[in-house]
Amino acid sequence: MMSPLALQFYSLASDQQRFVVIRLLWKALDVWEQYNSPGTRPTYQESVSGSIQELDTDLPREALETILAGTDISGIAERYREPIVALRDEDIQLPESAEFAYYAIYNAYRRYILLEPVEDKLLINQLLSSLPSEQAESAFCEALLAQSRTSG
Repeated sequence: MMSPLALQFYSLASDQQRFVVIRLLWKALDVWEQYNSPGTRPTYQESVSGSIQELDTDLPREALETILAGTDISGIAERYREPIVALRDEDIQLPESAEFAYYAIYNAYRRYILLEPVEDKLLINQLLSSLPSEQAESAFCEALLAQSRTSG
């Protein structure tokens, strides 16, 4: 059975859902940046080639800025290619909440900029999973409330 908050979200028009998602993306970005300060460049070893790669910690912020701008001027899709593969190959080890934040921002970028079919349920689950469990429901509620204030 779906929660009342989820039902409320799914009853919104797509532009209203986007508003809620963007509110939650900012919270996910905060989680990401708690673990990965902007401008830092942690390294990891790629398992296939053995090469050392730098993780672009600014990429999620730039992806969110691209979503807000509505157009990609920074080559975000190309820049995400290697780190997404590295995450899937487990070459990069991130705290679970930071990994959910990274994937949520990437998938929102895919949905809103690349116009790829990313399910609402996946996006919302990743966004809420990036937050501490005791904050997820209130963050979702706050985002829905903020949306209702803009359309009311």
